[in-house]
Amino acid sequence: FNIYNGIIMRKQKDGKKLLKVILYWFPFISYIIIISPSALFSFAGFYLTLSVALFYTFKTLFALERTIVWLVTILLYLLLRQFHIDNFISTLLLIGIFITLEIYFRRQ
Repeated sequence: FNIYNGIIMRKQKDGKKLLKVILYWFPFISYIIIISPSALFSFAGFYLTLSVALFYTFKTLFALERTIVWLVTILLYLLLRQFHIDNFISTLLLIGIFITLEIYFRRQ
């Protein structure tokens, strides 16, 4: 009986986490649908809502350090793509820094 209650409680916690993640992605998706990317503030809002959604998504999966590493890597890559300065070398450097930080925080 006690094990059964533990499984149910874990499923309820997982359901709450999934609901939180969906609620954090909702503003990002609605921002993409509603706002046109014509002004500078629209890009700032895009990156702000994306970073919040990614942060809470990765926070449910990883520890805080790994969450920040994943978030910064994805946002840096998207910024490089937006300014058209993404080339093979910069992508390899970003991947190298990402792998180095992953190994560093995994050993701590």
